[in-house]
Amino acid sequence: MKVIHRQAQPAPVAPSSDKVARVSCVCRISELMPLVRQLHEDARARYQAQLSEQRQQAA
Repeated sequence: MKVIHRQAQPAPVAPSSDKVARVSCVCRISELMPLVRQLHEDARARYQAQLSEQRQQAA
């Protein structure tokens, strides 16, 4: 995955402010989709295992 960092744009912030600098990055959604799919598959597997365990306990 290629992540491109942009330069932070200066914002008019008072010196006594508790705000932190903004950080932004740009990446392609097509590069993130495999990660999202894997997370969904893992979550689905955990949920199915939990359901199976509950059914066995109920029986």
